[in-house]
Amino acid sequence: MGDPVKLCEIGDTIVWRADNAVFFRAGMQIDADGAPNAYHPGTASRPKSGRPPGLDDLRNAGASGNWYGVVTDDGKRTGRPVVQGATDPYPGFYVSPTALQDATLRATNPRRYVDSTAVPYVVLPGRVARDPTSARFADATGLALGDLGMVFQRGESSHCVYADVGPRGRIGEGSIALRRRSHIDA
Repeated sequence: MGDPVKLCEIGDTIVWRADNAVFFRAGMQIDADGAPNAYHPGTASRPKSGRPPGLDDLRNAGASGNWYGVVTDDGKRTGRPVVQGATDPYPGFYVSPTALQDATLRATNPRRYVDSTAVPYVVLPGRVARDPTSARFADATGLALGDLGMVFQRGESSHCVYADVGPRGRIGEGSIALRRRSHIDA
């Protein structure tokens, strides 16, 4: 293996390349996006969070006028969240997207997106820094949605796929399935 070359810094994390491998060392936040039961409308006992029954707190999907973790009826961040119907996996839950998706299915179909509970995936930032004019992470590293990877944690390892894009300037998110496979505490 050749000597590592520094590609970029995401906060305190340095991203390196050695031969064809891109790697970094970071903690891992858990991402429920894409799971058909990720987000639920507020309930009488949990009016803001929808959790439970949702796997994640609804406030992590945005808010009225700025939704980023649920599909909306206008296809933009400003519409109303799409609720799954009777033939969907979790009727009454919102449809939660991932950046990697099956374009042959409707945007309102929860099966279009990578299920966090079933597929080990990583979330990588859209941009290197919080500044919206900073370099795109994909340009800085050469990585693209659908690329395969490995996560190592205390002697355990798991394969994964790059399936979602997260906040700029932050790195270290993975799916629920990746957390389970890597034996990372919830």
